[in-house]
Amino acid sequence: MSLINQEKITQLFLLLKKTIVKSNLWLLGLLIINAIVFVCIEFLTTRHAGKLLDFVIIIIAAGAALYLVFSKNRPIKINKKWPKYIFLGGLVVRLFLTVHGFFDRPEPTSDYRRNEILAKQIYYDQDYLEVYDHIEFRSFRPPGAPLIIATSYFFFESGHNAHIMYSIMSFLLLYVTFLIMAKSWNIFSLLYFGFIALCPSIVFLGTFASSQLPFFLVLSLTILILVNFRNSFVQLLFLGILMGLGSLIRLNMILFMPAVFLFIFETMNHQLSTTIKRFGVVLLFWVMTVAPWTIRNYIVQGDFVLISTNGGANMFVANVRQDYTRAGAYQGYPEGISKEFANEIEFTDGLKAKTFNFIKEYPMVYLKGFPYKMKRLLGMGNWSVDYFFGYLKHPPHDIVASFIRKLDFLLSWFIYLIGFVFLFKVKAMKPTAFFILTGYLIYVLLDLALFETGQRYHFPYLLFPCFSVVLHKIQESNADGV
Repeated sequence: MSLINQEKITQLFLLLKKTIVKSNLWLLGLLIINAIVFVCIEFLTTRHAGKLLDFVIIIIAAGAALYLVFSKNRPIKINKKWPKYIFLGGLVVRLFLTVHGFFDRPEPTSDYRRNEILAKQIYYDQDYLEVYDHIEFRSFRPPGAPLIIATSYFFFESGHNAHIMYSIMSFLLLYVTFLIMAKSWNIFSLLYFGFIALCPSIVFLGTFASSQLPFFLVLSLTILILVNFRNSFVQLLFLGILMGLGSLIRLNMILFMPAVFLFIFETMNHQLSTTIKRFGVVLLFWVMTVAPWTIRNYIVQGDFVLISTNGGANMFVANVRQDYTRAGAYQGYPEGISKEFANEIEFTDGLKAKTFNFIKEYPMVYLKGFPYKMKRLLGMGNWSVDYFFGYLKHPPHDIVASFIRKLDFLLSWFIYLIGFVFLFKVKAMKPTAFFILTGYLIYVLLDLALFETGQRYHFPYLLFPCFSVVLHKIQESNADGV
């Protein structure tokens, strides 16, 4: 490749990188302003003291984030014992919840219950089946979470398989995050690690069978490879496998593939041909990881289904409604709608068609719904806290539960605003930090456009702006890293 062409490619990449970082800044700004406006409106219309408290909490979090990022004081010197104390605190909290779960664990409902049921089907019946009215769904949801639980049955059988596996993943997430942060301890990495170790919305993830915890664990393992990236074949191999495993847990992991390409491109000094070869290795092992489930889907469906068929259903329930104030929220299906379709493939294709037809027919309803979608997306992680307290057999006193919810709300806003404020300051984002921001931008824009935007769909993504700050700082202090 000629020197002139190489310069043009480099210039285009730098322009794209600047655009993505600035787009994240604008996106975060819109989400934050939208959330604050809704909090103010809800307080003025209801005069509920809780909404006023929410507003005060957001202002406190914003002030703390601004001070942390722009303070002219000397950097806080991190005592080497502090990370170990936080790690120990995270272990103690998780151990307590693990033991507590054997006696009183949140009652599995909705998707969490289905993941546990499907795990038993996989092990006992060698099947993967859900029935809705007359339709048999054999590929409706990604198999990752059920497969993780099902694996445990090969080693032990009890009424606590899901609880044990999710507790193990919660411990692993703590340890993997520690390994990433240990590359360079600073105030940002210490705060982020403290959030992962002790924040209620994170630690409660180990108490029920959601897809969020295993997905976040796989993504954290991916980041662990990237912060130690040396362009070895083994690293590329594991990147592909982890991207594949993440896709089998939550299909939106595929949205990070462009981010992987751009990461390799930057670390290869913008050499396009070399990047394509390296990315080809990642893509190959991604395909090898996903292919067995895709082949299985073709055998049972007689049609191509990459991983799951729930995309049409998710689009339909999030968008097809005249009440735009409910946009992005789950509303279920109209009675008898499944009778319009003969099988699972027709069901998902039919609901996709209905969604796009509705958007074409009622574009203003669709557009008016965006502020409400954005409001739901920035729910700040309380969904896991609400679920934990809401489905315990013996929940704590309301005062205790309310305090923990507000504490989680404060910590979540603080960690989110750190990322937003830092983007005003950063000049050249480091590669791994750029990887996180690219994935965040692609996911949030697509989610707002077409899918459900409840609080749980913003997790673990709400951590990504701050995570990018941490990774940027880590790479700044490790000159030989990427």
